[in-house]
Amino acid sequence: MSFLKRIVLDVLKPHQPTILEFASTIADLHINSRVKITVTEVDEKTETTVMIIEGDDLPYSAIEETINSLGASIHSIDEVDVSNNITNNIANTIANNVAYNMSDNMPNKEPEKEFNKESQYKEADTETNVRKKT
Repeated sequence: MSFLKRIVLDVLKPHQPTILEFASTIADLHINSRVKITVTEVDEKTETTVMIIEGDDLPYSAIEETINSLGASIHSIDEVDVSNNITNNIANTIANNVAYNMSDNMPNKEPEKEFNKESQYKEADTETNVRKKT
């Protein structure tokens, strides 16, 4: 089983959505993915871009569908990085899913108590006095 880790695409897109909106939409398709878009040419109605997408197991068909739904088209796939190391990919996917789920379900942490030098000495004196009396 192979996992798509990185893909470089030559994409022709309209001016809208902006590359920031475009990159965010693509990044939202997969947990822990990274999207970098470079505009290489600007015409009257379009922008030619190089899009680099990285992640643990990228869903290419969803990426392609999303690009098309945003009014853009893939001119070419210029580079791919595919891994068949299932152990690392499963471990990374599990770790990413756990981290993602935990971030939404973290209980509120109690604020840490401030260190009060005087109260520490009082507690120590009380313990010493108790020991002496016994």
